[in-house]
Amino acid sequence: MAASGSNTCVLELSDYSEVHASAAPAQDRKSPASRSLASRPRTPDEVESGGSEPNGGNVAMVVEKWNSPQINAYRVPATFWSLLVMGANDAAYGALIPYLEKYYGLNYTIVSLVFLSPFVGYVASAILNNYLHLTIGQRGIGIICGTCHTLAYIIICLHPLMPSSSSLLSLPASETGSLGLAVIELVVLTWAFWDCNAETYRRLYHGEHGTENKTGLKDALLKMPAARVSWLCAAFLLVYVGVEVALGGWIVTFMIQVRNGQAFASGMTATGFWLGITVGRAILGFVTPLFGVKLAMTIYIAITMGLELLFWLVPNFYVSAVAVSFQGFFLGPLFPGVVLVASAILPRHLHVVVIGFAAAFGGCGAAVLPFAVGAIAQVKGVQVLQPIILALLTVLLILWLCLPRINKKRE
Repeated sequence: MAASGSNTCVLELSDYSEVHASAAPAQDRKSPASRSLASRPRTPDEVESGGSEPNGGNVAMVVEKWNSPQINAYRVPATFWSLLVMGANDAAYGALIPYLEKYYGLNYTIVSLVFLSPFVGYVASAILNNYLHLTIGQRGIGIICGTCHTLAYIIICLHPLMPSSSSLLSLPASETGSLGLAVIELVVLTWAFWDCNAETYRRLYHGEHGTENKTGLKDALLKMPAARVSWLCAAFLLVYVGVEVALGGWIVTFMIQVRNGQAFASGMTATGFWLGITVGRAILGFVTPLFGVKLAMTIYIAITMGLELLFWLVPNFYVSAVAVSFQGFFLGPLFPGVVLVASAILPRHLHVVVIGFAAAFGGCGAAVLPFAVGAIAQVKGVQVLQPIILALLTVLLILWLCLPRINKKRE
């Protein structure tokens, strides 16, 4: 399986000429006092109250929509397609693990190395994300994303070092389909973001505030108050993505070994979990604004913990299948929720560097935590999945409550 980096693709949709043209006159009209205010670092109290620009309301910002400016009508579907490829890759782990175990005669520790293998890619993304945006722009990021997926699926389709066996003939066929999706991804991302080169990126995110040399990854991670938000978001996504992939990756094995389910029915529980995440992000996205993102996400995590207890303590296949599907439903909004919080609290020129680092760092959770579950399961049995997931959800709730408050106007 390819290393998807399912949470590391950060492509912000922007109309460069329109935003730059509208922001420049506003900057020219600033008084010396307002320029001084805009250039000073914000205090922790200002972070607590929210605001995504260092100079408050003195900058005229263009509010974009999915179809305005017109180029966004192409960039949004292109980005969605890329996310589809990444999600399909992540969802494949759980369904394939039982077959990989049986075919190769692997124990839980060894087979869980499929989760650990993308670790280097996630770390590289976390470190290089801001540098790549500054040097090759969003166009280059899109090309790298599609190319990496395409090359990975080509290698898988060639089936290297695997003995011939009719039991896995469907695997290359399925990966051929994934290769087709990745090739389309490469084409549409390159076309949609062709104008988003490094120069336009630097002008949009740094030219307005003169921050190009002041907002590297080191500054975002080590200088307060941005460092607090950066590390909390990164830790939150580390645990969240770990929970998501560990539960989705090991649920099929758990249902077969512990709930005594049939292979197909157990595989469908993984489908229910990932479908729940998809539907939850779509539906709860409209519910969240009614409560405010901070309260809504707290409620979602608490409900997920309750469902996890139900999953763990009621030894019934059908109850477990329903519970894990609803867990996916309430886990779905958490990733976009933490991105929303970071965007509302941090200045605009820190969005890509902080959110990109947090997302890539969070991807490490998809590698390390599912591998840890497999290593522990080798000693204690796969039933350890449930108490581990519950403990991680508790950590997730604590991290979420530690994030700064958001000004209601910013929500």
